[in-house]
This record gives sequence, structure tokens and C-alpha cells, in this order.
Amino acid sequence: MGNSNSKHYECSCSGHDIFLDDPPDKFCSRCEALFSTVKNLQQLTANTRSGDIYKYYTIREAERNASRGCPLCREFRTWAYEWITTGRRSQWFLCTDNAQLPRRGRQNPDSKYSEEVLTSRYIMAVDKAGSERKFLALHRCPPDLKDPSGEFLESTPVSYEMGSYATAIEVVRRINHCAAKHGACDNFSMPYLPSRVISVGSLREAQQARLHIAERGQRGHYVALSYCWGPPGSQALMTRMDNIDKNTHHLNLEALSKTIQDAIAFTRKLDIRYLWVDALCIIQDSPADKESAIDSMGQIYRNATLTLAAANAKKADDGFLKARRSPWNMDRGIQLPFRLPDGNMGKIVAVRCKRISPGSLAANRQPIDYRAWTLQERLLSPRLVVFGETSARWQCQTVQQESIFRSEIQDLTDDFVALPESVFKGQPEKRFKERYQMTTKDKQQTRKEQISLWQKIVVDYTIRQIGDPEDRLPAIAGIVAKLETVWNDRCIAGLWVECLPENLFWSFGGAPLAPSLTQYLAPSWSWVHVNAIKLERRDPRLRIIECSTIPVNTEVPLGKLKGGILRVSGAIRIGEITATFKYDQTWFYIDKGNNITFLQLGYRQGKANKDEQAIGLILMLEDYVHGRNAVYTRIGIFYNSNPLEWDIAEEYIVSII
Repeated sequence: MGNSNSKHYECSCSGHDIFLDDPPDKFCSRCEALFSTVKNLQQLTANTRSGDIYKYYTIREAERNASRGCPLCREFRTWAYEWITTGRRSQWFLCTDNAQLPRRGRQNPDSKYSEEVLTSRYIMAVDKAGSERKFLALHRCPPDLKDPSGEFLESTPVSYEMGSYATAIEVVRRINHCAAKHGACDNFSMPYLPSRVISVGSLREAQQARLHIAERGQRGHYVALSYCWGPPGSQALMTRMDNIDKNTHHLNLEALSKTIQDAIAFTRKLDIRYLWVDALCIIQDSPADKESAIDSMGQIYRNATLTLAAANAKKADDGFLKARRSPWNMDRGIQLPFRLPDGNMGKIVAVRCKRISPGSLAANRQPIDYRAWTLQERLLSPRLVVFGETSARWQCQTVQQESIFRSEIQDLTDDFVALPESVFKGQPEKRFKERYQMTTKDKQQTRKEQISLWQKIVVDYTIRQIGDPEDRLPAIAGIVAKLETVWNDRCIAGLWVECLPENLFWSFGGAPLAPSLTQYLAPSWSWVHVNAIKLERRDPRLRIIECSTIPVNTEVPLGKLKGGILRVSGAIRIGEITATFKYDQTWFYIDKGNNITFLQLGYRQGKANKDEQAIGLILMLEDYVHGRNAVYTRIGIFYNSNPLEWDIAEEYIVSII
């Protein structure tokens, strides 16, 4: 409709926690009449270009009525302050989100009830230029009010259970719609089952849940669960060597963690037979089974018919289907008089849509967004239902994230991270060509897309927590495996060969991954051993000679590492570490420190795009090999405001481990 811009919206309440004001007696005339006459309902559903839509107020007029006590004008004033910076005298109009196209031979608006309003989800505010933005989200009244409008309105009720049959029915509808209509999503063929899945049983037949050992080549639709384990001991029951036989006959639901119980219950309502959960489908005290499962983890989520993301649960025993309070401040829902098709009057609940900035979204990350493993579970899942603090939300490769009942946050974020479409296509129509077949322009575009996507993935990944630091590479191995195929490239210790000079431009943004860790994680030039990194897009100026790593298990090349080396040719300058610092009223002066080496990576623009700076790595000498070909470790990054010094710097070959 119109020129609607992609922005951030939220109903200022959750799907469970809308507080209703007592019916006010101070509505202004236009607000009180908004839904109460047949003519107004016709105007609300009229085409926005027809000139016959509902005329509302200017911002100045709404301010005046708000000061007199009209609650809806007060909401419009607040909404306008969030969105509109100029034009307080400009006229605004209102229409529904499903405003109809012009109809030939249309009858007089006074003689026909506009039933389109019964299916409306939003009231849009429209300016004279035709630009639309969501203003109000529409809800049915709570059932306990026994309002007659509930028999006619199809909008989301003020409250609903995320694990209800209504939610499950809507999820099934979306799965079928995605399979039939979404060209960017996969072809929805019957997937191969993982080696073990939970057979959830049937509610109709009262079957018991049990662990199912899949036959080789067995196919079947299955659901995967993505969730947070929480601290040690949060998992009530796991599959081990001593209980696997028992679990294949019967799973005691009461002994399972609440999150797994919820997943089984909801999978049953979806009428899907199988569910994959790591705690039960991997033998937890078998290192060999765990390593095999971790290696295939990406494919398990990639092939799942649907993934359930228990985003609101901090630990396995929390569960994710119970009602929760919204983390955002909630405004009060406003009850407005509503004319029904039978001529009677009922009520409809209107809630202001609130603009959400990317920064505030980041500040309200769900518990699941802090677990490292769940990033690849989300990115590799072709279809996902996210059970959050406020609602259940649908996500696929075509729809970013959308409330199951279209009632809350919309257009969640402009920088939504998604893997390339060809990851989810059985026969990808769009695929990166062999690089030697590419034109120079194609290569530049390919590199730009790689750098941009990998930057988003790594920045998100490195702020997440991981129980075992040695799993830092295995926890994204599934993503890497898919991207290696799509990009026709190799990823070495988290850096891509074709973009290696640019990938080296990372800087330290948080604490070490594990300060007391004695195990080897990755070479010093890799970001794998630190948290919260920042990646920068810069113009590189060095030549890669060699880059390689040594995996712990050669059969799992994308897993744990035990060594690696990077050999480059670049401009070098020598320096020395000295320091002056104060602690507890005492000054310390270090006369002489360790010699260090500066290796230039490239250039960047300074502040306000002025004063080009040289940027590079700070290296500490470890050993000499064959004269000038020395071995170093990376200890930091530098910026130099005098790039001319680097134009005359000599180039050397160095090895970094």
C-alpha cells in the first residue's frame, strides 16, 4: 500500500499484557466516531488514492484535543513526535491496512457495511503525499468482557497462548504457504532423518514419546529445537550410554526439562511425528558420538521442516510456552466504540505502534541470542518459529520475522542477517561462478558481499557465550560448510581465503574468550580466541603467500585446531613497548620494553573522512627462520596518522602463528 517505508514498529504492549483503560468520556468527535458509523467504516477501507478516506487531524489539532483529555489524540500526538519532524499543520488521514481497491458501481457508503474492516489488523496514518505508516494495532476485547464484537472481528485477541492450537494451526498454514509460494525458500522435499530423533507420539492415539533410531536412508518430516541449556544441571534427563536402550522404548515426559516438554507438546499439535533435540538425540557421554553429531549439526537444522526457537528461556527448565510480560514499557489499550454488521455496537481495542530503533532492539536481545550455538541454528533453519518474550514469530528466507498473528513488532530490523538464497535451494538458480570465469566487476561484487555478510555474522557471534571455548569453531562449522560451497571459497580459522587481507582487519572489542585457558584455540591472527570483535572494511596493502591450519581431527577440517601459520609480504616498521601509568597514587615508568614489529595491512580514512591513516598489526617476535623470514604472533592493531612514513617502509616476508 502506498509508499510505506521499511522501519521498526512495535505495539507498545505484548500479546499477553495489554492493559485496558476504563471507557473514557472525553473522546473528541472524530475519534469517537472512528468506527461507530457505516460511513466512517467505508472511508477507513477506501482506496488511499480515491480521496474518500477518513479525514483525521493535523498534529496541532491533535495536540489541542489531547490537552482536553482525548486519549486517542494523545496517542496520535505521541506517535507523531516519534515519526514526524516537520509539518505540524499538515493534514493526516486514516485507513486500514487492507484498504480496498476502487470498485465499479460502488453503492452509496451509507447503504452498505464495509466488512473489510472486520479483518483489519492496523490503522494506517496517511499524509497528503500518500505515504503510510502504522499508527494503531487493532485487537479484539478479552473474552471475559463478553463483548459482541468478538463474534465478528478477526483481529488478534488481546491475549493468546503461544502454545495454543490456534498458534499451531497458523504455523502449519505458514509452512504450507512458504512451501507453495516462496521462491527464495527451499523446495520442501521430504528430508532424511538424523540418526536419532524423538518420536513424539500422537495426542489422538495417546502414544508415548520415545527415542527413535532412524534406519539408513529413512525420510520423514521433523522439527528441530533451538534453545539454551543454561548452567550445569539444567537438563533433567539426557541420553547416555546407560539409558539409551530405555529411552528407545519410553521417555518419561515428567523427567524431561520443561523446554523439551513444551517442544514435544507443540510438535504434537503440528501433527509432525519427529523432533530433534540435542540433549536426547546425542549420546552425551560418548565423545565420538558428540563429535560426529557436531560435525552434522548444520545439516540437521538445514534439513528440518521447522525449527522451534525457545528464545525466551534462559535455561532448559524454564519452558517457552507460558505467558510472559513484555520487556518494553507498555501503554494502555484504548477501547473504542465499534459498529457491527448487525447494527449493534461493540468495542475494539486500539494500541499505538511504537518505533523501535536498531540500538534498542540490540539492547533487548533474547536469552537465546547470547548462546553461540544458536546462531547457526537460526541461520541454517529454512523455517523458524521464534517464541519470544512477547509473541511467537515466523521467519523463513522470504519473511524476516513476523508475528504469527500480525499484531506486534513488524519489520524487525533493517540489517537482518540471512544466508545467501542458494544455501536453501536444492538446485540453486543463483550461485557464484567459478572465480576464474568472473569479470573484474563480478569479483569485486562477490568480495563485497562476502565481506559484508561475514562481518555481520562474526560480530553477532563473538558477543555470544559458549560453554566450552574449544567449540568456538565447531559451533559455526555448519554455516562455514554451506558458505564454502556457495562462495567457492575456503574458510581458514574463521577467515576467508579470497577475502583474507580484508578479514585480517579485526580489532579487539571485549575480554579474552577465556583468560586462564591453556588449550590452543586458533592462530593469533584469527579472531576466534577473543570476544566482541569489530571488523573494519579497509583497503588492504599486503600480499598473502601462505595460509594454513592443522585440525585436531583431519576428518573434521572445520572443527578444532592445533596449529596454523600465515605468511605475508608487507611493509614493516620496528618499535618498542614502553609505558607510563599510575596506580593507587603511584606512578610507574618502564625504561625499556620489548621490541615489537608493525605490519601494515592497508589504509583507512580518518575522522570525518579526512586524513588518511595507515592501519596494521602489532607483532611480537617469537623466533627466526632463515634470516629475515621471522616468526611472530599478533598482539594488537595500530592506526598511524602519518601514512607517508609507510610509503617508504621496506617490505619483508613474515610468518605469523
